Amino acid sequence: MTEKSKKAEIPTDKKQGESNVIDMVQNNIDKQIEKFNLLQEKLNHRNKFLSTRDKLNLVEKSISDNELKSDFVTDQITLSLSGKINGYREDEVLKISIVPMIREKTSIAEFGILAPLGLLLIFISLAFKVSAAPFHFWTPDVYDGAPSVFTSFMATIVKTAGFIAFVKLFSLRMADLGPSYAIILPVIIIATLLVGNITAVFQQSVKRMLAYSSIAQAGFMLFALYTSNDLSTEGILLYAAAYSIATIGIFGILIKMKDYTFDGYNGLAKKQPLVAATNTVFLLSLAGIPLTAGFFAKYYMLASALKSNGSALWLVIVAVLFAAVSVYYYFRVIQAMYFKDGDAETTEIDGTFKFVLVVLALLIILIGINPSILLRWYYF
Repeated sequence: MTEKSKKAEIPTDKKQGESNVIDMVQNNIDKQIEKFNLLQEKLNHRNKFLSTRDKLNLVEKSISDNELKSDFVTDQITLSLSGKINGYREDEVLKISIVPMIREKTSIAEFGILAPLGLLLIFISLAFKVSAAPFHFWTPDVYDGAPSVFTSFMATIVKTAGFIAFVKLFSLRMADLGPSYAIILPVIIIATLLVGNITAVFQQSVKRMLAYSSIAQAGFMLFALYTSNDLSTEGILLYAAAYSIATIGIFGILIKMKDYTFDGYNGLAKKQPLVAATNTVFLLSLAGIPLTAGFFAKYYMLASALKSNGSALWLVIVAVLFAAVSVYYYFRVIQAMYFKDGDAETTEIDGTFKFVLVVLALLIILIGINPSILLRWYYF
């Protein structure tokens, strides 16, 4: 290579060096801009947080001045402060901070006799709504006399809404109700399980049996009131889903039956094998058989009682015994469908109806195998 060619290459190298320096400077500037934007975002979050803390201080001052007397006021405050702080909802931060302060500052005793009397009346009305003993007497006649479509609605949507209201209203007030609540509730649970299961054994109508069965299921769902922990919350969610899906499926099949007695199901497996198979899945779930959603629903309810109160073992044993009784009357329908001769009469059943039954049965099995699917949806 000649000396002239070397001299000619020097400017090119200089240009490349300058270009590299410019790129490095540009990258450095971009990084600084990114850091600045991140710092600005953190400052914005900090300002929001400080604003929230100021509001909390005002609320705490109001509580100390006896200006706030109710959790309902707290709900209004938490709803009005919506937003995000470092990925968490601001109203969740407020609920954690404010509710304990109000519960600490206020007591049900401050309202005299009116507060416990009002809570008692609300408790009775909700117990009537969910068919808990001794407020269950309307259930069998209404379930048996109403059209099956309306019966299925009352047995699922209405009952589930009633228990949600039960949990929301009484989960934070159990301590305020005193020891009487801890005595009365187990008595109601046992009475509900006793009346529902024992009376269902002697029924000759499947529809009326399902009415007493719904009373028995309410006894298990009342465990969500007996305890207040994460298992009871997850359990009532699983129980509401498992019970509702299975009940809708059973009543859907019942609508297609011309005879509502147990004998009316004789031979259904031979005439409609797919319908009988899905009905079996629904019944097994209500009985709490493993690999169905009903098994985990009952498990979570009973486990919540043991976790919250170790002395509740006797109540759990009673509930398990009554669950064993329920297997008898649920299996009576399965026995009639598969092991008794007869000509079960049904109205026309099309493919769409069968497809819906299969979907409901698969949901029962899916939740029974992996209940975290439903719980993950609840948490996330």
